[in-house]
Amino acid sequence: MNRDLEKQAKLLTELNKVITDAEKPGCGDFLLWFTVGTVLGVMMKGWVLSILWAWFMPQFGLPLVGAWHLMGVAGFIELMTASATVPAKSKETDMGTKTGLRMWAILRIAIPLTALFAGWCFHSLM
Repeated sequence: MNRDLEKQAKLLTELNKVITDAEKPGCGDFLLWFTVGTVLGVMMKGWVLSILWAWFMPQFGLPLVGAWHLMGVAGFIELMTASATVPAKSKETDMGTKTGLRMWAILRIAIPLTALFAGWCFHSLM
C-alpha cells in the first residue's frame, strides 16, 4: 500500500514537471509575443496619445501632433523606461510561461485603451 502511494506521488511529480515544461515558451513563442507586445504596444500608445493630445492640448494653444510623431515619442519613452514595463512576478504574468508572455503582450495593448477610455470620459464632460 505504501509502495503504491510512493509510485503515485512519483508519477504525479513527473507529470507536473512535464506540464510545467510544456508551459515554458520556446524561442519562437518568445520572439513572436515579445515583438507583438512591443510593436503593437508602442503603436497603440502613440495612437492613444495622438487622440488624447487632440482632445486636451489645443485649448492650451499647443499645435496638433500626428500619430506617427507620438508613436516615435512613445517608442523613445519605452526605451528610456524599459525597466518600468517588466510585470510583477506572479504566476499569471511570469514571462517565463506562455500564458504570462501572452498576458504581458495583451496588457501592453489594453493599458493604453484603458487610458483612452478614461480620456474619453473626461472629454465627454467638457
